[in-house]
Amino acid sequence: MSDELAIPETNDAPVSKVYSSIKGDDFATKQKVLSAVVNAVPLADNLGKVINLRHVVIQPVTGVNDVTGEIENYERVVLIDEDGSAFSASSGGIMNSLRTFFGVLGEPDTWPTSVPVTASALKGKMGKFFTLSVVAK
Repeated sequence: MSDELAIPETNDAPVSKVYSSIKGDDFATKQKVLSAVVNAVPLADNLGKVINLRHVVIQPVTGVNDVTGEIENYERVVLIDEDGSAFSASSGGIMNSLRTFFGVLGEPDTWPTSVPVTASALKGKMGKFFTLSVVAK
C-alpha cells in the first residue's frame, strides 16, 4: 500500500472560490478565514443569540438532498462576530438575508462597525428555514 495521496484527475463538482469579507492575501489572513470556517458552531444551536456581525464567509459545498437523494450544490455561510466567534448554516433564508444586507449596507468589509443580528427559524411552505434580523440598538 502506498503512502501517497490519490487525487482524482477530474471532479464533476463545480470549482468556485470562497467569498470572504476578511480581505488580504497574506498567510495570517488566510489562516483567520480558515479558522472561522473549520471552528464555526452551528447557527441552529444559537437561534435568538445576538451576533455582532462583522464578517461573512460563503463557501460553496456539495451535498445530498435529504428529500430527493440527489447531489446538489449550495452555500455554507459562516457569520463571524466581532469577537471572532463563528456560526455556520447552510440555509437559503440566511443567504437571502445576506443579499439584502449587502444590497443595503454594502459588503461587511466596508461597514464602519459590526451589525447586531439574531437568527431565527421560521416555517414556510417547504418546511423550516432560517433568517437574520437586525437588532435595534
